[in-house]
Formats: sequence, C-alpha cells, structure tokens
Amino acid sequence: MHYLTNYDSKEFNIQLRAKDYYGFTTMVLLAMGIVFELPVFVLSLVRLGILSTRQLRSNRRMGYFVIACVGVALPGIDPITTVIETVPLWVLYEGSIWLSVLMERREPAPSEALL
Repeated sequence: MHYLTNYDSKEFNIQLRAKDYYGFTTMVLLAMGIVFELPVFVLSLVRLGILSTRQLRSNRRMGYFVIACVGVALPGIDPITTVIETVPLWVLYEGSIWLSVLMERREPAPSEALL
C-alpha cells in the first residue's frame, strides 16, 4: 500500500478519501433496492387489471429494452457493474411474468366470484 500511495508523490497530490466510495455504494444500494421491487410492481399492475400476462408476453422484447436502459442509467461507469445490475433485472422481469401467469391461473373467473 505504501508503494502505491507514494509512487510519483512529487508529481501528484494523492488523497485517499472514503467519501466518494461511500457515496457510490449508497447510491448503488438505494437504486438497486428500488429497482428490485419490479416483480411487486408488475404483479400489482396485473392484479389491478392494468396489465395482463398476454400483454407482458407479447411486449417482452420492449421490456428487455427498457430494462437494459434502466440498467445503463443506474449508477456505475464500467461495463461490469452495468452487467451486474442489468442481468438480475432481466431475471426479475422474466420471473414476474411467470408469477403473473400463476396468479392469473389461481384467480377465480369473474362469473365464479359472483357465486
């Protein structure tokens, strides 16, 4: 560590600060915490009748594109962090589609609910 912090110390003003690291880490954790609510959001839209599984399935490519845009917009400047943030979002989106299919199958039909 001494070698790394004192290499060319005559030419550079090396300052080690944790503030930037903590700010970045906090931002990533908060953003991912909010974005990981995707299945709850999609399931609530399906439950309210705003979306259907047929719509989710037919617009799957558009959903993947939107998720890729969100993954790029999340904090992180390198491609590795972007991939680490985007791939779980794709998995969550696909999982929310399958959960909504299961939820629609278990829901009683409107005629059965009245009886």
